[in-house]
Amino acid sequence: MSAWKKLAMARPAGAGFDADDVFSADIWSGTGSSRSITNNIDLATEGGLVWTKRRNSNQDHYLFDTELAFSGGNSGSFSKRLKSNTTDPSGSELNALTAFNTDGFTLNSNGAVNGSSGTYVSWTWRKAATYFDIQTWTGNNTSGRSISHDLTTSPEMIFIKKTNGTEDWSVWHTDLAANKFLKLNSSSAQLTGSEDLQSVSSSDFTVGNDSRVNGTSSDEYVAYIFGTVDGISKCGSFVGSGSNKVIDCGFTTGARFFFVKASDSGTDWMMFDSERGYSSAEYQLYANKSDAEVSSYDSVFGDSSGFGVKYDNNTNMNVNGVNYIFYAVA
Repeated sequence: MSAWKKLAMARPAGAGFDADDVFSADIWSGTGSSRSITNNIDLATEGGLVWTKRRNSNQDHYLFDTELAFSGGNSGSFSKRLKSNTTDPSGSELNALTAFNTDGFTLNSNGAVNGSSGTYVSWTWRKAATYFDIQTWTGNNTSGRSISHDLTTSPEMIFIKKTNGTEDWSVWHTDLAANKFLKLNSSSAQLTGSEDLQSVSSSDFTVGNDSRVNGTSSDEYVAYIFGTVDGISKCGSFVGSGSNKVIDCGFTTGARFFFVKASDSGTDWMMFDSERGYSSAEYQLYANKSDAEVSSYDSVFGDSSGFGVKYDNNTNMNVNGVNYIFYAVA
């Protein structure tokens, strides 16, 4: 068990659960054969999302969730996956993630997740009230469509993807201005549109009739819905300073995972976690790119309250006066 996971045992509880109950960052070297990733996240009972990325070579991000699941039930050789870095629909992937377990998940030999020469990382979210939820729906091409959710509090970030056809990801974040959205598969700045996500509440969210979020009756969608939980997760924003800046998330032992994206200019979706390291050694992946892990930049640093950012002209991190959004988990 890493030092970060030992520290996490003492993390503050919120909304009836602890951070270790609902999130895990894990790394492994591929075996080319069936293996289980045991992280004590109950996906089989509670449901959730597993996001994987091969670190040592170019490979699409693979996202597996318990709503799309498998081609033939709760487990099997063909798992449904999305890719954060493409517009691709959900595809059936052979020998990738083969089971959601009560203590993690099982992988097979697919090179995207467990090839014999690969190194990998995963980030796992368990569904829990106030923290994380997944919803699916069929389009009706009607603006003002209400989609119920089980978060029980107003969401602060939502990723939406059409699952049965080619389309951009639509990302809404609480600190974007009205009628603004981002694309998870793109480095572009925020876009303006009144027909993506229109409003949120503690029981539902409302979408327009853009094909990204609510096309015709032949279109299928999934939403990954994130909340802020005191001491456990934080959706927020900051203005770049051009010098070292601490981002206080209200944590006590630092962020185990976070991403940062400039909202008003073009930057990659920069992803960091404590298992790969970002204090003494920094390893970056980008949600919108298939690129292998980068370790030559110096953009962030650790802080017990959350994380810190530095000015880095290689990644356009913390540029003076630029607005950024972030999401972090303790």
